[in-house]
This record gives sequence, structure tokens and C-alpha cells, in this order.
Amino acid sequence: NGKTITGSASKVLNITGGTVTIDDSANGGSIVSTYTSAFGVTVHISGGTVNVAGGTIYTSEASQLGEVVNVTSGNLTVSGGNIIGGFSGTGVFALGGSVTITGGGISGIDGVYSQNSTLTVTGGNISGIFALHISGGNTTITGGTITGSHYDIQVADNDSITLTLADGKTLGAAVP
Repeated sequence: NGKTITGSASKVLNITGGTVTIDDSANGGSIVSTYTSAFGVTVHISGGTVNVAGGTIYTSEASQLGEVVNVTSGNLTVSGGNIIGGFSGTGVFALGGSVTITGGGISGIDGVYSQNSTLTVTGGNISGIFALHISGGNTTITGGTITGSHYDIQVADNDSITLTLADGKTLGAAVP
């Protein structure tokens, strides 16, 4: 709470099972990777459940194409806090597993990149050059704010998503 965990290895936290909750009740707390080579990961999830409820998780701007949170299996829920990929990283990079976003902020080159994952967005703020990049898997969006400078949402590989716009909400850019 209010503390910083800093790591310089290619993965700062490696979660393979169990349940981990990341929260910061005192404000100012963070988990940061200072790894500067290619493809560093701040939090890697290959099993179990990770709940991000507060604090800031980010990767060094010197990291080349780093991933702040990488999900290969298991479950990630973001209900608060900030996940920041910066100018050279991806906020959440999911190549499997399940990602649920109900709150918080996620940003990066790709705010969220989801491939062959189950992605559910009901709240939160996602931003990036490609705010939300989807390639395979199942995606449902019923809320939240998704803002990209190039695309708000990019859907690849002949995939389809369920996008529900309610209460006067609009999509800022066309889905390619």
C-alpha cells in the first residue's frame, strides 16, 4: 500500500496458480519492470486468477515491445488501478485464458491485445494506437470507454464480436 515493487528480470511477477489480488489502498503504489530488452513482462499469468483492483502496473519506456500484463492461461480481472504500456508496450496481452475488464485504465500501443482468449469488457477505460485489438476467441463488450488514435477496435482474422451500445453510447471509429 503506497509501496513500489521494481524488477529488472524479463518477468517481474510470474503467476502459475492460486489467486493474487493487486490493490493499493494508500495510493502511489506500483509494480514496475525496468527490463530494457525486447518482450519484457511485468506480470505474467499462466494459471490461477489475478485481480487488479488498484495501484499502477507498468513497464519501462526503454523496454522494446514489452507487455505489462501477459495472459497465456488463467484469469485476469481488472476492476481498478492503471495498467500502462506507454509508447512501446501493450497494456494487456492475452494469448489465451480469460480477461474481464469492469473498471480501471489500460493503455499502450495496443491497450488490450486479445488472441484466442475470452474477453469481456463492461467498464473501464482502454486506450492506445489500437485501443482494442482482437484476433480469435470470444469477445463481448457492453460498456467502458475505448479510445484509439488509429482504431478504437480492430477485429482480425474474420472474427466476430458482440458489441452492445446502450444508453446513448457511441463508437468513435468504424470497426474494420
